[in-house]
Amino acid sequence: MSDLQNDRARSDAIMGDRRITLEHLRAFVAVSDHGGFQRAGNELARSQSAITQGLKRLEDILRCVLVVRDRGHFAGLTEDGHRFIGPAREILVKLNDTVGIMRQQDASDRIALGVLDDFEVEHLNSLAARSLESNSNLRVEVVSGLSEQLKEQFSRGALDIVLYKDMAEDNRVGCECNMRVIREEPLLWVARERFRFDPSCELPLVTFPDGCAYRRAAIQSLETTGVKYSIAYSSASYENVRSAISARLGVGILPKSAVGPDHAIMSKDVGLPTVPNIRLVLAIRNGSARFDRFAGDLHKMLTGPK
Repeated sequence: MSDLQNDRARSDAIMGDRRITLEHLRAFVAVSDHGGFQRAGNELARSQSAITQGLKRLEDILRCVLVVRDRGHFAGLTEDGHRFIGPAREILVKLNDTVGIMRQQDASDRIALGVLDDFEVEHLNSLAARSLESNSNLRVEVVSGLSEQLKEQFSRGALDIVLYKDMAEDNRVGCECNMRVIREEPLLWVARERFRFDPSCELPLVTFPDGCAYRRAAIQSLETTGVKYSIAYSSASYENVRSAISARLGVGILPKSAVGPDHAIMSKDVGLPTVPNIRLVLAIRNGSARFDRFAGDLHKMLTGPK
């Protein structure tokens, strides 16, 4: 290695590789969080090709592959991708926090709300309107994402109120808070047709990206019982997952309310492990009557009149 290369390597070790830009990190995190190149482009207001090129440039700089590509489509993170996603997201969060300090408004008028990706956006308008009736200066900042991402942000204080899904056996989100279970329903193994599964074979799994409570429940139950599996298809979209199951790409795990009309529910006697119920949970950070009032409005909207 030349002296110049040695100097560059030492500089990179101390300062980090300056060729990596924030746009590279945003592209990688958006692809991971939103489950695809096109959706990441929509989120960042950039073209799909720009996202793809930015991610490829990041991989070239890091000299590793971060995402699994299946015929040009995102199919999950590689082992290196899983190692890099946390630090990349942390850099972007710290940047946002720093910028937020410079733009800070009165904290008493701000609520940071985290909701699931499939939360109906129309609900936010009615919720904001109801809350503004009691506080005209209220500013609600909404973040959408997968359950594990929202729980992580809530646990480190980036969110004040969060709506997420978890398994019925989970009880904490990593911080002191008030938790309300909105509803609970069973998770079911679903396929195009019912069949008897041989546990000695590999199960093709149709599922959601890392961070989804359904995916965690499925993989945990399979690994606990020693069932071999592979990810046959992964998408953040309910409709895509249902379609993949209908197209016989594999077996999925869905809540009862999301099972499609052309799906067959795999009962307990077909060789697949049991899975816990799934809950929709509302968590509210302790210490503010403002949070409690807003969460109360959200709870009423989700549960309807008694």
